[in-house]
Amino acid sequence: MKKNRLTMLFLGIVTLAVVIVYLAGGLGAASEGSHQSTLSGRVVINEIMASNSGAVPAADGGFYDWIELYNTTGEDIDISSWGLSDDATVAAKWVFAGGTVIPAHGYLVVWCSDLDQTDPAGELHTSFKLKAGQDTVVLSDNGGSMADAVAVATVSDGCTMARNEQTGEWEESSSPTPGYSNDEAGRAAYEASMDASSIGLWITEVQSSNQTTLRAATGEYPDWIEVYNPTQAAVDLSGFGLSDDAQKPLKWTFPQGTVLEPGEYLVVYCDGVSDLTGKYEGELHAAFGLSSSGESAVLSNASGRVIDSVDFGAIPGDSSYARGADGTWSVTAKPTPGYENTDEGFIAFSEEAAALLGSGLIISEAMPSNTAYAQAEDGEYYDWIELYNNTAETIDLAGYGLSDNPGNPLKWVFPEGTSIAPGEYLVVQASGLNENDGKYIHTSFKLDGVSGEVVALSSPQGEILDKLNVGAVRGTESAGKETDGTPCYYAEPTPGEANGTGYIGYAESPAFETGAGFYYGAQTVTVAVPAGCTVYYTTDGSVPDESDQPYTGSLTVDETTTVRVRAYREGYLPSHTVTASYLIDSPHSSALSVVFLTCEPDDLFDEETGIYVEGPNPGSPPSYRTANYNQEWERAANIEIFDGEGNAQVNMELAVRMFGAFSRMREQKGFALIAREEYGADAIDYPIFENREADSYHSIVLRAGGQDSTVTKIKDIVATGLVDGTTTLEVQAYRQAVLYVNGEYFGVYNIREKVNKYFIGAHYPDYDIENLDLLVGNGTALEGDNKAWRELIDWCEETDFSDPENYAELESKIDVNSYIDWLICEMYVNNTDSGNIKFFRERSNDPEKSKWKWIYYDFCWTFLGVTRDSFETFTNPTGHGSGKAFSNQLTISCMQSEEFQQKFLARAAELLNTIYTPENVLAKIEECVAAIEDEMPRDAEKWPEGGGVGNWQACVENTRNFARKRRNVMIDFLQDHFDLTDAETLELFGEKDDVE
Repeated sequence: MKKNRLTMLFLGIVTLAVVIVYLAGGLGAASEGSHQSTLSGRVVINEIMASNSGAVPAADGGFYDWIELYNTTGEDIDISSWGLSDDATVAAKWVFAGGTVIPAHGYLVVWCSDLDQTDPAGELHTSFKLKAGQDTVVLSDNGGSMADAVAVATVSDGCTMARNEQTGEWEESSSPTPGYSNDEAGRAAYEASMDASSIGLWITEVQSSNQTTLRAATGEYPDWIEVYNPTQAAVDLSGFGLSDDAQKPLKWTFPQGTVLEPGEYLVVYCDGVSDLTGKYEGELHAAFGLSSSGESAVLSNASGRVIDSVDFGAIPGDSSYARGADGTWSVTAKPTPGYENTDEGFIAFSEEAAALLGSGLIISEAMPSNTAYAQAEDGEYYDWIELYNNTAETIDLAGYGLSDNPGNPLKWVFPEGTSIAPGEYLVVQASGLNENDGKYIHTSFKLDGVSGEVVALSSPQGEILDKLNVGAVRGTESAGKETDGTPCYYAEPTPGEANGTGYIGYAESPAFETGAGFYYGAQTVTVAVPAGCTVYYTTDGSVPDESDQPYTGSLTVDETTTVRVRAYREGYLPSHTVTASYLIDSPHSSALSVVFLTCEPDDLFDEETGIYVEGPNPGSPPSYRTANYNQEWERAANIEIFDGEGNAQVNMELAVRMFGAFSRMREQKGFALIAREEYGADAIDYPIFENREADSYHSIVLRAGGQDSTVTKIKDIVATGLVDGTTTLEVQAYRQAVLYVNGEYFGVYNIREKVNKYFIGAHYPDYDIENLDLLVGNGTALEGDNKAWRELIDWCEETDFSDPENYAELESKIDVNSYIDWLICEMYVNNTDSGNIKFFRERSNDPEKSKWKWIYYDFCWTFLGVTRDSFETFTNPTGHGSGKAFSNQLTISCMQSEEFQQKFLARAAELLNTIYTPENVLAKIEECVAAIEDEMPRDAEKWPEGGGVGNWQACVENTRNFARKRRNVMIDFLQDHFDLTDAETLELFGEKDDVE
């Protein structure tokens, strides 16, 4: 009777309600946030979800549409006998039971489930459901008057219509807040209410790209999620949820009878297509997949309350995202489904996996960063993979596959005639050469020694017979396994022979709790020691071993020092060496970066083996070709780079070589730093130079100015800095710095890009750096070959370029603008060591890429001889550079063309009136001088070869004097060589500078 009365009373205002709802904007308005509430009642409709497909669970675990009401007042409101309807033309379809109260400023959620009940949890369920885009939700009071009405808009899946409680406008919300305010605070409170973590279960591991790790009974390798019960009681998982979407926590539910015992792990396959649970005994299969690029894993109770969840990013194939004993998560190349996430767990899982494969033909060892074992026929050391035949029969390997991509198990196939006898070891070179060199067979792929990978052996049908999780292996070590499948690491690789003493893995690396950086006063340095390990440390740059000082709780650093620590553990290989440098009471200009280079002292300074010293057999002057520092020897080192404020930017292991030509004979020498996978990483992943787009470098240089190290230390960076970004030339970026070697002050240096194929790749990202000709001097090939260059020079010698057609063909072979810029800029600085010219092209059919381009490089011997006619230097038929040993043929040929001459003069005028004005050059000089001026007394004390600060100041002043006068000299000799009148010269170059 009550419903009928309300219906009759309501009919009188139906027309008004419909008009109000649709005048307010209806469907479109609600979704655009412009729908104002229809009446300013004390209780309002506050949020609506009309398509709840797994986002918000009710207490019974169901996902129903729902309506949220809000009491806008400061008093409790009894809404007994109030009504709700989904139809503006029908009175209250459902009535609130007696005793229903909304507290002051409180919320009430009503489930539109069509169940018409109050469930055992006290939740209210209406007798109707909602239809987005069709229904109008109407709230009426117990007198039949409309309290509020809202047209139900169509919104995105998982979203709600939510009232902005500040403005009253309706908005689409991707963060439902049933029972809470429609803002960030409400969202946080709602999420907290959904927390069921007290149950105590954990998600402990996720694998989103299972390639060979765990094969299901389906024969496939689905993604998987591992759940662990760390509590003391069994937990019934019946109806619990597992999902990849926090908004839909019950996307998949555990079947009835699923119980997780204390200390037990449970793996759920995420097949992505259908729920195969029940079809394969003992396996659980969820009907969703995981994204290898990253998403979430969510475990919830039967009501959708979250027990545990983890967000993960991209995970490499066959690696997993695993929770450590301390609760922290990390990507690991040692997945352990069904076992604890430890080395011991990985061994146990690997032995089980090997037993399941059980082909008898195993991958017994692999070395991904080889520098000293299994030398190939060509003398090189390539990555290698070793097979072992653990059967009693000879196996014909023809058609069998090896692959570093389990998705393509037959990536490389053994050739006909390849077999392996019982008990025999077979080494295959993973060189990428795909050949038989007579000594070894070579695969078509290489191994990744940085992040590690899985190598798979397959039958001719593509069935995986065995696999080896190589992991990240240091360059002197290998990965492998025993014949029973136990995975090991080996300190001494044994290609072609039985494996030696195996180790479980690497000891966990210690960590500095006192951060590296700049400090005043003595510092107490503390280190986090991994469980089960002993840590040893050194302060002389050497790698710590067990004969060094053990770390016992702290150490005091009272002067600038580099500390190195390493952990040792029984049954494990030593950890990676961790390095931290502390600059104590040694302030430097904030304009200077600070670099710490750390290396075994003997590797640098031992008379026999040190790369920095002359050594016992230096050879004859002036070149000393057989001196230690002139050998291309390479040593392991650590590099730390700090900005001028002491912020750490780079700290990594890499290779160090000596750098330079004749500057190696100077006391203060340059270093080349090269990232290689055998040292831990194949790139320096940091945007070292602010004016470069690159955020990763293969190599950099620490240069003290080359042969300018005893003069100004700035000529090279001034010369290149002036043309960087203002010409077509490529130059090395720079950062001015001071260097410490093994904690010892080493003076002023410049951090530079290293000119090699990677440099070209960084500056020309669309170039194929494996298909370059990079030449130096007269055409010595640093990359590729000089065949095309020699053909060009030979053609120039016999061709008349005063003929426009011939010149046009020349323009198709060289980047004329690049060459003109190189000539003018070389002439301005009067480079007397111009043989360091570098130039390149891509061997390509692309007409632009195939043109030769120039790199503006190496200016130690510049800004001297201000009156010298450099045009004559670069057009002299006898050559240019030291001993006139470098050909001027290209310049002479170009100058035969009237068109080239006009371009050259126009560009010379432009550069002399912009970057090469005295004001601009002097400003660049002062910028570079200002950064190191306060540093030079200390540098001069360290390196007296330079003649002291007074000599440096005099050399800098000579450079300034060159800048004041050089533009006028350039104008004079260009006027002379091109036979320009005074009027033509004035028109072209403008007024000369007023120089005393």
